[in-house]
Amino acid sequence: MPVVAAVAAAPLAAASGSGTISFDQPNYSTNAGGTYTTISGKVTLTSGTYPSVVTLLYPDGFTGPPTATVDPVTGAFTVGLVKAPATPVASATLTASATSFTPGSTTLSVTLVAVPLAGSGLVWGYGTMNGTGISQTPYNRPYAAAPQRVIDQGWTRYRDVAQVGDEHTYMISPDGLSYVSFAGSPVTRTNRTIALNPGETMVSLAGGPQVIAILTSQGRVFTEHYVTTSMTASQVRNPPGVTFVQIAHFWNDLAGAVALSSDGRVFILPSRNTGPAPVTVKMQDGTDLRGVVEIAAGTDPQITARKADGTVWSVRATTGTSTRLAGYAEQVWAGSQNSPLLAKSLAVHTSPYTDSGYVTAAVGQDGLVWVWGGRTPTTVAGGSVMDRFARSVDVVRALGLSGVTVKNVSVSAPVFATLSDGRVVSFGNPSDECERGQGPANQFLTTVAPGFVVDVNGAPITGIDRVATTRGGGWAIRP
Repeated sequence: MPVVAAVAAAPLAAASGSGTISFDQPNYSTNAGGTYTTISGKVTLTSGTYPSVVTLLYPDGFTGPPTATVDPVTGAFTVGLVKAPATPVASATLTASATSFTPGSTTLSVTLVAVPLAGSGLVWGYGTMNGTGISQTPYNRPYAAAPQRVIDQGWTRYRDVAQVGDEHTYMISPDGLSYVSFAGSPVTRTNRTIALNPGETMVSLAGGPQVIAILTSQGRVFTEHYVTTSMTASQVRNPPGVTFVQIAHFWNDLAGAVALSSDGRVFILPSRNTGPAPVTVKMQDGTDLRGVVEIAAGTDPQITARKADGTVWSVRATTGTSTRLAGYAEQVWAGSQNSPLLAKSLAVHTSPYTDSGYVTAAVGQDGLVWVWGGRTPTTVAGGSVMDRFARSVDVVRALGLSGVTVKNVSVSAPVFATLSDGRVVSFGNPSDECERGQGPANQFLTTVAPGFVVDVNGAPITGIDRVATTRGGGWAIRP
């Protein structure tokens, strides 16, 4: 491992106060050549006023903005896009500083496959998918709380959570070495095994109507029908010489899992031994879609990809692209033809169930949430069936907030936006049945307007890293 040398990005930010600087997480991970999009922190005052910015000191090989703006009311700051080096780095330190303030630091790691933060869960929505079964009143829980029936069976923290079809919730342990599923109204646990190599761990999950896919730290993808309790090497779907860095939920069991290769191509993999051979996503001229750094998938659009330059491309989208339901990758336009959507991240999770995933979403480089797909009119306020291109939702402005940004988004029947301060906003899906998690008084909403996901007392939930979606609800991960 080469010695990592720190490089200064800018002079120290001047301030007229004192206090401490900290990051929201002790560590952040991404894949080799990837981008960190969710690094954030806070300045805590002991006297005086906040600095206007904190100065960022990057390890050698990492690049990003020289400073981050500090909110003058809350002290919160969000770091912009930080680019990782093209080779793995076990541990490197990012430091934030300001004159007269105690600096803060966090650890950056670069792995072959980015490892998500593990944490406990807060869940809401459809009863059998939120770990509460049917003892719940009402059956669909309209607020976020712990998945008690799952916890009672020994699973309290999760690296990733995914849904298969209507009734099965899968989860990976924090160390990535074991996984289980919970099913139906009794929330019945099934222990499962997988043939990992020495030193290999499970990183993330993706679901189809009846199929589960698992990505490992060595870039292998396993897929099989959900009744399979033991994954073996025969269920590894990698074509020869191809390593994968991300998988996404998929809309059709026969089509297979959607996976991003380390060289920036998008593959559709067999969902089981009898599935079709792997194929790559194509452009209209028949060449491979290339230069991709992130993917998402669902029902409409079926596949979405973000390139390193921020441009976004979708396959079989009802809206967002120039050609309705094109069977090849087309660029997504923001609001009008030839106005490129530039995104910093795509939906981190979508639900594969048939009443979910009919839109997708992205966090734009402009800080807005952009939505497109078949159900845009019932997701975005003012949306119309005449809309042809992606529509924006400014959740920060809609809720009168300041000093926060959208960290990431995920899609179920509603859309969930996790903010940089760890709160979660939901919007879309009018007449929802508790899936937006906005409390008992808002169990059957008729508006698509944004609102906070709340606990049983009506207070917004906090400390959330991301929302892993289930059928018509959410499973929020709290590190």
